[in-house]
Amino acid sequence: MKLTERTLTFTGLALALYLGGSAYFATAPNAAVAGAGRSGGVHAEPKASTVAVVDTYRIAVKLMDTARFKDRIESKRKEWADKLAPLEKNLDELANKLRAMGPEAKGPEAETTAREFETKRQEYGALRQQAEREMDGFVAGVNFEAFKQVVDSAAAIADKKGYSLVLSSRGTGPEEMKAPDSSGAFVQSLLARPVIKSTTADDITADVIADLKLE
Repeated sequence: MKLTERTLTFTGLALALYLGGSAYFATAPNAAVAGAGRSGGVHAEPKASTVAVVDTYRIAVKLMDTARFKDRIESKRKEWADKLAPLEKNLDELANKLRAMGPEAKGPEAETTAREFETKRQEYGALRQQAEREMDGFVAGVNFEAFKQVVDSAAAIADKKGYSLVLSSRGTGPEEMKAPDSSGAFVQSLLARPVIKSTTADDITADVIADLKLE
């Protein structure tokens, strides 16, 4: 089951899959070195970036589309479908019986069938609402589990590469940024991209995809 950018609701998300932050790039703060650079003696080299970016949404979508996550959701959906099926069949049988009696039907049998139908209808409605609530929570939990795996992988890779800060942000390329069709979609797109510009060298998305074996 895929996470979508307009959600996360992930269920959704959403599960929200969007993180924000501010990038800080350090340059040589030593005044003496800086002064020497200005006088033509020593040129201060800027410190390498310690900030990385990763597209957690893109990776989480790929992860949720694997059997290890998708099959669990399908299994839970089938579990609830099997619970609802007997009541649905019973309601269909009672509805057909009432239709066969006709709208003007009276007498004990018609009244008993109508009461039984109403009781079963309410029972089915309550069970269906329970199924929807539990499925919503289950799907949100699975989405969060996938997101957590992405976060843990990104953190581990950042440590290995020497990054002290990792920002989650969607891409800003022409293929990733489409004109929104609503104000809500615009806000979602805006919140999903706290990083406006970054270098390819500091993007660890491909590293996380490889680490999670999603290639």
